[in-house]
Amino acid sequence: MKSEVVLDFKRIIAEVAARHGMLVSQDDPAMLLVTMNEVVLQQVFGKIEARTEEIVVSLEAGFRSAQREALGSVEREARKAGIAVREEIQKDIDAGVVAASGLLVLGVGLGVLLARVLK
Repeated sequence: MKSEVVLDFKRIIAEVAARHGMLVSQDDPAMLLVTMNEVVLQQVFGKIEARTEEIVVSLEAGFRSAQREALGSVEREARKAGIAVREEIQKDIDAGVVAASGLLVLGVGLGVLLARVLK
C-alpha cells in the first residue's frame, strides 16, 4: 500500500511567487532541492507506512489473543456458575424429597391413627 508523494510543480512555483515575490521556473536550480526533498519524503513515508503496517498486524494479533483469553475466562466462569446452579437445584430437590418423605410418613401415621379412631 505504498503511497507516493507527487508534487505539483506549478503550485510550488505559484506559492513561492505569492509568499516570496520571486519567480522560479521548473528548470530553476531551486527545483533540484524540491525534487530531492520529494525523494527523501517518499523514503521516509515508505518507512513510516511499513512500520505502521507492522504495528497494526501486531495489535490485531494481540487483540485476537486477548479475545481468546477473555472468551476462555467467560467459558470457565459460566461453567462454574452452571455447576453451582445445578448443585443448588439438587440440594432443593433432595430437601424436597426429604420433606415429602416426612409428609408421607406423617400422612400414613395420621391415616393409621384415623383408622384406629374410626374402628
